[in-house]
Amino acid sequence: MIARFFFPAIVSILLVGVSLRIPPTHPLMIINWGMMVLVGSLSYIGKPSYFKTIFLLLFGGYFVLHNSFTDDTVISSLMYFTGAFLMINLDNDKFITSRVFFAIVIYALINLIWNFEELVMAIRSMNIEKGFLGFTQNTNTNSTIGILFFISSWYLIRLSKNKIYLILLFFSIFYVLACFSRNSILYVLIVVSLIFLRQIVRKNYDLYAVAFTLLILVACSVYMTIGFINSDMDLFGKGASSSSRTFMILYAVENFDITYWGSGRSFVGSIISDEFEVGLHNGYLNTLYSYGMMYLLFYCTFLIFFYRNLNYVQSKAFLLGVHVYYFFEPTIFFESGLTSLVLLMTIMTGDRLLSQQKIKSYFTS
Repeated sequence: MIARFFFPAIVSILLVGVSLRIPPTHPLMIINWGMMVLVGSLSYIGKPSYFKTIFLLLFGGYFVLHNSFTDDTVISSLMYFTGAFLMINLDNDKFITSRVFFAIVIYALINLIWNFEELVMAIRSMNIEKGFLGFTQNTNTNSTIGILFFISSWYLIRLSKNKIYLILLFFSIFYVLACFSRNSILYVLIVVSLIFLRQIVRKNYDLYAVAFTLLILVACSVYMTIGFINSDMDLFGKGASSSSRTFMILYAVENFDITYWGSGRSFVGSIISDEFEVGLHNGYLNTLYSYGMMYLLFYCTFLIFFYRNLNYVQSKAFLLGVHVYYFFEPTIFFESGLTSLVLLMTIMTGDRLLSQQKIKSYFTS
């Protein structure tokens, strides 16, 4: 019962913290991480796993070494607890609650309604400079909330079988398109393609669902391909270099070495920001150069474990789509930002609830 109360509170604090750009070391965020450790500990009691125990001990030992080579002690510790929390709870249903989906959906709908005029202006402008910012005041962060909105709506449809949630799914697509983030549009495109191609191959589909999917695919494809057909054309005001992401990657490869322990998040971030005014927009390279080869190896191990523990094709498609999305976002795996932790926890929650098929009991118990 305690875990069910804390889990949606954790996600809510993360949403608010990221929206208001609260740093990971802020007291509010530190309290949040403490709650995560508490929930993880409660869920772990009475269910030992040698694999997870060894993994977490090695992961913790790695950070002792990492902190001796970099100045990222506090942030590294917080990220360790994130990895520990996910690993411990991955195959444990005690802490799962469906309320997280409604929290995300309500947040997104309030954002849409409160900033409706801005939303309309963004759609009419067709330019990244005037994309939908919402509460976050950042199109990329806001588009990630759009992805969470999309995932949550999809799970609600599958869990409740109520077609009214199709309206939410429609608004989530509209939300993503309004932000004019090619990364998020690509995410939706990949996920929808994977899910429905599998259904068509298995001949397990509804004609209305296929028609709705084709509409989504056409809309997203048009948005995605215009800028890549001709390198002289811009997509939402962005050129072929993808907002300097290509130059960032080349700069990082030329100026940083691949080491076991990494150069430190703060060091890599400051160097890239001084050169390009923003962080390195590639989650894999950002993680590799900041935390090192060993950390990236740990994450890949976790990812395999995560994928194999998902039971539904929708969840696996969401997870694979996220890891294409990471190629273009300045995330570091297991960080507190929306582009890593909250996305993984939302996918894990949906998959567990689909396995249980007990969504109504969570609201009546």
